[in-house]
This record gives sequence, structure tokens and C-alpha cells, in this order.
Amino acid sequence: MSNPRPDRPDTLPEKQQDQTYLDMKLTPHRSMSRQQILWLLKAVGVIFLAMSCMAWIIGAWPVIFFCFIEMMLVCLAFIWNFRTAEQYEHIIINQSGFHLTRYASKGAKWQYDLEAFWMRVCFSVAPNQSVKLAVSTHGKTLIIGDFLNFEAKQKLANSLENALLRYRYGA
Repeated sequence: MSNPRPDRPDTLPEKQQDQTYLDMKLTPHRSMSRQQILWLLKAVGVIFLAMSCMAWIIGAWPVIFFCFIEMMLVCLAFIWNFRTAEQYEHIIINQSGFHLTRYASKGAKWQYDLEAFWMRVCFSVAPNQSVKLAVSTHGKTLIIGDFLNFEAKQKLANSLENALLRYRYGA
């Protein structure tokens, strides 16, 4: 008489209950740190100040207002870019299933818990070259890592597939 694999986490041995197959934090890629952005904004500010002084000297003082507006727009663009970099996703696949927690840049948090045994990983490239990575199970679909680039999504899809295989068949 063989023992079937227990399906419920409360019937698993203590060692297997704590087993984590994947624990990953996904963050958007940013090529510059906060310190580098501040240095760049200072350099741009010095350039705009020099342009404004030259405009003042030759009598084109209305240019100063446009330089100021441009500088403010550049600063706002960097602030927006840095704020969106604060979002991230946390994926955990353990014996109790698939858990995705999304953290928005303004502090909001969304938690998704799905059954992992029948989960499928869908990696698709649309005709407009946009790449989507999704997981689906029992009619529910979640888009994962929408802020990642193509290569990162491929690596994530492979990691998810491997973790789900270890989850289904034991590691």
C-alpha cells in the first residue's frame, strides 16, 4: 500500500510545510541612483543658469522664464521616474501555493494568493512587440513584472516554471 502525496499543507511533515520553492522580489531597472540624479540636475541647473545670464546680458530677458520652465519640467520628469522606481512585486511559491504581493510607489499594497499545482506560466509576444508574462490557474490570470524588460521576463518565466515543477513533483 503506497502513501499518496498529501495535498493539504496541514497534513505535510513540519520540514515540508516551510519549504519555499521561489522567493523573488521584482523591481524596475533604473540606470541612475538618487545621488547620480541629483548631480545631473545640478549640472543641468548650472547650464540653464549660464544660458539665462547670457540671455540677460544680450537683452533677451524673456528667455529666462522659458529656461526656468524647462528646468522645472526636467526636475518633475526625474521625480516621476524615481517615484515609479519605488514600486515592486514580491513572488513566493511555497507549500501553501503561489503568493504575489504588489507594492505601489505611493504605499498601496495588493495581495494575490492562487493555487499553484495547476498553474500555467504564459509568456507571449504581441504583434506590437509588447511582451506579457502571466500566470493562470482556475480561470484567474495575473500579469507579472509588467515593468521588466524582455530578457528579465524570460528569466522570470524560466524561474517560475522550475519552481512550479519542484512544487508539483517535490524537490
